[in-house]
Amino acid sequence: MIAGLIFISLFIILIGLILSIYYRTNKEFKRQRDEMQELLNVFDKNIIMSETDVHGRIIYVSEAFINISGYSKEELIGKPHRIVRHESMLKDTFQDLWKTIQSGKTWMGDITFIGLKF
Repeated sequence: MIAGLIFISLFIILIGLILSIYYRTNKEFKRQRDEMQELLNVFDKNIIMSETDVHGRIIYVSEAFINISGYSKEELIGKPHRIVRHESMLKDTFQDLWKTIQSGKTWMGDITFIGLKF
């Protein structure tokens, strides 16, 4: 009988410890998630970035990209990326861009936009 009570007491303590660890871990996870979201928001507002599918259609634009392009998000998503390309951009730049991203790598560089808002 006493052994059973000791077992139950230890079991309750163990569950308490597990729940304590879970809640502390969960709280830390939420804090880190909130921090990450804050950083993503800063990134979105300040980094001019777009993402396209393999066919060159825009699938994501940052808020900074929208602001500088002169287009709304709705006008950009699903459209070919060339709608924002200025005629002064060298063809070689875009050939390098597409060759790079089609090989699965990330391309970074400067692109001159049509209709910049300043």
